[in-house]
Amino acid sequence: MITVRYLNVNELVHSFSYNEFIQLVENLSEQNRTTGPDQSEKKLKFTLLNHHRLKRINKTLKLELDTLVAFQNFQGRLTWLVIVEAWCGDVAQNLPYINAMSQLNKHIDLKLILKSDYPEIMEQFLTEGTESIPKLICINREDHEVLGTWGSRPAEAKQMVSDFKINQIISKAELLENIQKWYNLNKGMFIQQEFRTLLLDWQKKMPYKKEKIE
Repeated sequence: MITVRYLNVNELVHSFSYNEFIQLVENLSEQNRTTGPDQSEKKLKFTLLNHHRLKRINKTLKLELDTLVAFQNFQGRLTWLVIVEAWCGDVAQNLPYINAMSQLNKHIDLKLILKSDYPEIMEQFLTEGTESIPKLICINREDHEVLGTWGSRPAEAKQMVSDFKINQIISKAELLENIQKWYNLNKGMFIQQEFRTLLLDWQKKMPYKKEKIE
């Protein structure tokens, strides 16, 4: 449920483009550091792993024809504000696809912020009461209205986590391994399907949808 109706991204002091974030993760991995105040060995390890994941997915990802058509036909000016951290595995798995889809339409502006930099924004966009990332906030650039959100992972992977919380018949390590296998097999198909549906929903909410935007 969205409780924040408007969010002006122009007021954000610390934000990144996708390429800036990729460079940040690379620099941090070389320095054996990560984003945020928690510099634990676990998060340092995940940051290095995510650096390699981001490079691999950026080189291999492919978008479906239906995705290209949906984004090229979209009419409107959007900002996708995505809450991220360098150590988050779901960020590394999903962000390359989010970036690639945003590049299909010149009127979609992708901005990234760190959860640790903006805890007040994270608090307003929880997922089932948790600070799960990545969290994408879709904003109409014409009037700063929040049109909807996505995150922190595709629905099928999200269900795997929900089932784990209910049953806990496997360990947390096994759950993470299963999610990683799911991502490797899925290759971005589910996130593209979800965003094609979201685009239709966001289009309906935009008061400027009938105007041809060049």
